[in-house]
Amino acid sequence: MTWNSFFPDALAEYTYDNFLRAVSKFPKFCNDALDSSTEAKLLAACKLEIATFLAHMKHESGSLIYMEEIGCTPTGTGCPYQ
Repeated sequence: MTWNSFFPDALAEYTYDNFLRAVSKFPKFCNDALDSSTEAKLLAACKLEIATFLAHMKHESGSLIYMEEIGCTPTGTGCPYQ
């Protein structure tokens, strides 16, 4: 599955290149498995981490069509839970 088929309606800011730029700022992303004694275990943990992160990202952003939390306004009162 490609980025564009997973997120067909994504805003222009949500690109695969921007995703890679963002995760590169977190050196432990896909590089910090609890039991990474072998490369295969690290790869398996990374696949799970990426799948979990993408699912969460898709859910929280409405499949990458929102840049901000729904119900929150940057110039108004903010989020009701803050």
